[in-house]
Amino acid sequence: MWTSEPHILPSHPFDRAVARFWATYIDDKLLALLKALAVEAAEESSKAETVDQVTEVLQLLEDAFAECSHGKDCFGGDTIGYVDIVLGSCLGWIKAVEEMENVRLLDEKKVPLLVGWAERFLQDKAVKEVTPEIDEYVQYAKMISASAR
Repeated sequence: MWTSEPHILPSHPFDRAVARFWATYIDDKLLALLKALAVEAAEESSKAETVDQVTEVLQLLEDAFAECSHGKDCFGGDTIGYVDIVLGSCLGWIKAVEEMENVRLLDEKKVPLLVGWAERFLQDKAVKEVTPEIDEYVQYAKMISASAR
């Protein structure tokens, strides 16, 4: 519909469907797991299981990045697109969970492409201007967790 640049969704219908699939997957799977780790009280065994599930999701996203990026910097190619924005909105929560639970989710040994992508994404000028500090995520998670009890 809009022909002006930049496009956040690919122009080809199949590629748009793939982007929408991964965005929905991130929203449905990754965010729920991060919420469970960040704000819901759970036993250590349950937390370890949830961390394992996050690791599996990130591995799938690593594979998706390898396929969708075609060797370029972003999921959509050369510029930040829809999937980059959706996953990028989770990076603060990923880093907050890493800090709060003393775990490494974005591990360069396990998901090197995602780690590189995350570094590039967070260095983008437009992203830097609107991304809260990790401490803000941690404080918010603690506030939500306390109010849920």
